Amino acid sequence: MTVLLTYAAVLLLAVSIMLSRASRRQLSAARKALATNEAALTEAGQALQEAVRAKLDAEQRHTGLDERLEQAQAQVRTAREALDAVRQAPLERYHVFDRMEPRPGALWAVTVARSPDVPSSAPPWSGERTFLLTAASQSEAVERVTLRYPRASGFDLRTAAPCPISFGSDGPRGGKRPRV
Repeated sequence: MTVLLTYAAVLLLAVSIMLSRASRRQLSAARKALATNEAALTEAGQALQEAVRAKLDAEQRHTGLDERLEQAQAQVRTAREALDAVRQAPLERYHVFDRMEPRPGALWAVTVARSPDVPSSAPPWSGERTFLLTAASQSEAVERVTLRYPRASGFDLRTAAPCPISFGSDGPRGGKRPRV
């Protein structure tokens, strides 16, 4: 009976060793699978955080774009209103006095009216015309226009002022007179 118990003890010892080795292999495989799963989970977590950041950035850009779109639409409305106002305004025409070599001085706008009933050899035009010319002073501008369009021929000089289109937003009072 001792032999039988010895065989049983050796058999139990062999079975326990085999079970121990099998369980170690399973434990090692489970640890490897766990490490792989943890790495995949970490990568998925990072990808999720990046996706959340990208979503927040996109929402901020979307909000910013909505604000910019509203501003742009308001500017377009303002520009259209200004364009409509300009289109409805009376047309202001300027005629070039002479196309000779440039002279030193400032640009002047001289308004000349012509009577329609006075006969003349010049082509007829009625009403007023604004001529642009370069002159050193107002008196020189008036003198040059009077020589070409005399009162005896039915012309009447109305105004001679610094040209409003040559001063930009400062106007003639801004002190900036362009030199030609």
